[in-house]
Amino acid sequence: MENSRQTALPPAARKIVQARHHDPFEYLGRHTTQYHDRQETVIRIILPTAVSASLIEPPLAFQRVADTVIFELTTTDTTIPQHYTIEWISGDGSVHRHHDSYRFPTQIAEDKLTLFLNSKLHRADKILGAHLTTVDGVGGVLFATWAPNAERVSVVGRFNQWDGRCHAMRTRGASGIWEIFIPELAPGEPYQFELRNHHSGTVQLRPDPYAQQFDTTADRHALVPTNSYQWRDQQWMFMRASYDWQHSPISIYEADLSTWKHNRSGSPLSYRTLAKELLDYLYHAGFTHLMLFSESLIAAGSGLFAPDSRLGTADDFRYFIDCCHQRRIGVIVSWHIDHLPSDCDNLRHFDGEPLYELESDQGSKQDAGTPSRFDFSRDGVRNFLISSALFWLDTYHIDGLKLRTTTAMLYPDERQDDDAISLLREINDLTYQKHPGVLMLAEEKTVWPGVTRPSGLGGLGFSLKWNIGWHHDTLRYFSNTTAARPAQYDTLIFSQNYAFSERFILPLSRSSSRRNGTPLLQQMPGKIPQRFANLRLLYSYMFTHPGKKLLFMGSEFAASTQENSQKELPWALMEKALHKGLSRLVTELNSLYRNTPALHYYDFDEKGFSWIESHDCGQSLTVFQRNSNEGSVIVALNFSDKTKNVYRIGVSHNATYKEVFNSDAYHFGGEERLNRDGMTAENIPWMKQPFSVTITLPALSAVIIKPLIKIPENRLIHASTTDR
Repeated sequence: MENSRQTALPPAARKIVQARHHDPFEYLGRHTTQYHDRQETVIRIILPTAVSASLIEPPLAFQRVADTVIFELTTTDTTIPQHYTIEWISGDGSVHRHHDSYRFPTQIAEDKLTLFLNSKLHRADKILGAHLTTVDGVGGVLFATWAPNAERVSVVGRFNQWDGRCHAMRTRGASGIWEIFIPELAPGEPYQFELRNHHSGTVQLRPDPYAQQFDTTADRHALVPTNSYQWRDQQWMFMRASYDWQHSPISIYEADLSTWKHNRSGSPLSYRTLAKELLDYLYHAGFTHLMLFSESLIAAGSGLFAPDSRLGTADDFRYFIDCCHQRRIGVIVSWHIDHLPSDCDNLRHFDGEPLYELESDQGSKQDAGTPSRFDFSRDGVRNFLISSALFWLDTYHIDGLKLRTTTAMLYPDERQDDDAISLLREINDLTYQKHPGVLMLAEEKTVWPGVTRPSGLGGLGFSLKWNIGWHHDTLRYFSNTTAARPAQYDTLIFSQNYAFSERFILPLSRSSSRRNGTPLLQQMPGKIPQRFANLRLLYSYMFTHPGKKLLFMGSEFAASTQENSQKELPWALMEKALHKGLSRLVTELNSLYRNTPALHYYDFDEKGFSWIESHDCGQSLTVFQRNSNEGSVIVALNFSDKTKNVYRIGVSHNATYKEVFNSDAYHFGGEERLNRDGMTAENIPWMKQPFSVTITLPALSAVIIKPLIKIPENRLIHASTTDR
């Protein structure tokens, strides 16, 4: 409560004491007035816990102002240095020394503010947040945040006893940005922002939306970041810039780093331990990319600029990415902007009013637990999201981003959101411009046409799109008993009608592994051996179908994890023959996929696929050919529980064929019904082909054969993919 002396304070001083001043630099700090023949200097500082204060050089004492936390020095001494040092004594007798934050001028250039106001500051993270810097030879941290609805914003931390009266920031006008340089702070210092709303007067603590590091305490304080890592992946980055990914194998392992494997104490492995154990595992299994499941990277409450600190420091995460690149494994981050992060209270009403989120999202809908949507029309939000995307690619050398573009993002209220669409196009275009070779993936569930079409041609400009149709139809087909499959034959082969309408990725992702709460193995019909045979057939079908590949962790050995479980994968299952066999099958399929151009080179071109048999619904059989300039392979799939001992297949060339893969092999967990000898083509036309061979096609199995001689490209089959 104010006393009479405090009531008599000038208005600026009263606002300082009440922690309400929008620009405390107007009153605090050094102010000089020239009076004809003399110069008078006034220095004001705010020290809530001090009992006395003075300058060190020259030794001049401050006086407390009207029983407040403000100290003032008035002098005509002209020897005070530009950046003077203050010494003050606290109530416990301890002595403190520091430079005065309110002596330093503004640090953010006006041209940056102009770009921010026009949503063109594409690396806003370089000025907002906390940044180690040196001003006039004095080291410290520049803090800045965007809060246009705030009356006052302060930086609080241990360095000022979390007191919002200290280190109140200056506003930068219409930009809505606040800034302050605090000298002598070191990396790792915890901090938060304290904001007072201009209209309601509500005061709240908020984590920094642009924070690049967080501590591991329950309070989730942001930390002043540091980046001392020396990258060693120059060769990888150079090669990535000219990466012909459309004609290359892409096999992605989606992983939650916090639950992939734990140490003996039951805690998640650190980034540096994962750099050894996980990468050894992926390298042996033959995956080309690792996708980091969103909750395992950007932990709840961490905003969109900080990796999960539970697994190590930011430099530890850089080391992990660097090691991935040393092992020739690309890294993709799940980066979801269809709504605010799940722990959305950190961004929601950041400055006391809707800022990052749509104002129309407030009310009963949000109270019911529906996540808030970003306001894609607002310049500050667009800066925030574009900067986050480019930040991960630049600061951490990430090789791709996976976005979830749901109906709620593109079609809120059943109307097209042009702001969201223009933002996605801008993010994709900027990514390709600044980071050639990076992949942009869309987990797209709407009917938007041209997701992977260039933005200049009316598309969204993504590199790859989730083939949700293939995902749903395939799992629905496989969930049928073998007796019911003939009637569902069209469901199985329907994907070829649109397989080349987009650049697709075939996802057996986290949602697949627990469809309707059921693990993938349990979705397969039959007894245990038949379920594993079906799963081997499913994976064989995915790896031979046009499109890039994605498999969620644990699916490679049929792990049966619990929904939202924080436990590690059940690695003990790898001691069981069927689970171990399935793992060997995935490793073999990855090897075959990587080393057989016919299985990947024309993933997005119709000439890479031709039907040989797409009518045999009665026997639940399909046969197709995958083609490339270097040759072809023929894939025969038996979705029935009946082995075909002498199954004739039409072939285009009079050659000897050999089996290169059979999912029924014993070391995969099968019954070893193989085609060991070469198969010489016979002059018997079959399946509209001039020649034919006979093979053994085991029940619930896939067989891949290839000619022993190269077939010229102009003699490969180019039948229509929709010819049934």
